[in-house]
Amino acid sequence: MKKILLILTFALAVGMVLITCHKEEEEEETGLLINGVVWAASNVNRSGTFATKPEDPGMYYQWGSNVGWSSTDPLTATDGNNAWRDLSEKENIWLPEKDPCPSGWRVPTEDELNSLTQTNYVTHIWTTENGVSGYRLTDKTTGNSLFLPAAGIRRNSNGSLFGVGTYGLYWSSTPNDTDACYLTFGSGNFYMYSSNRALCGSVRCVSE
Repeated sequence: MKKILLILTFALAVGMVLITCHKEEEEEETGLLINGVVWAASNVNRSGTFATKPEDPGMYYQWGSNVGWSSTDPLTATDGNNAWRDLSEKENIWLPEKDPCPSGWRVPTEDELNSLTQTNYVTHIWTTENGVSGYRLTDKTTGNSLFLPAAGIRRNSNGSLFGVGTYGLYWSSTPNDTDACYLTFGSGNFYMYSSNRALCGSVRCVSE
């Protein structure tokens, strides 16, 4: 009986060690601190999931919606309704139940996205990673860096693809009258703007 208890105690101890090690690995991958904000390493793919690699485009989202749209043709949507919707969201916040970010993450605010444009704290290098063009952003103090692929968009009028490989649009959760604010960039520019909420762009989450 003592021998059985000893074996069980050892097994539980080993299990606890394995669980602890796994938890530590997850904590190491929780995000990248850039200019005071913790960012996910990859874009959102299907709602509630991240793309596998930083250079993967993930899926596109209209403002205020958790319905993902394909970043390649043919045009498809994660809710099965593939007919394009030139929506006009009435809510002036990105509701938690419609946030496409995984648990523990959320769509960034305008101020959080704007922190990436501040060249006093962050360097911007237009580059190519594994054949994908985009910006490599590096915190000047910590040396942490993240890659934003130029994933392009789907146009608000008809859902057609635009700017894949040359243009990026990353939504904030912040409205601007009937429009909404986003980070936009090409090979020679990187700035905040606002436009039609029906534009279908990328989402890069921040830690809650």
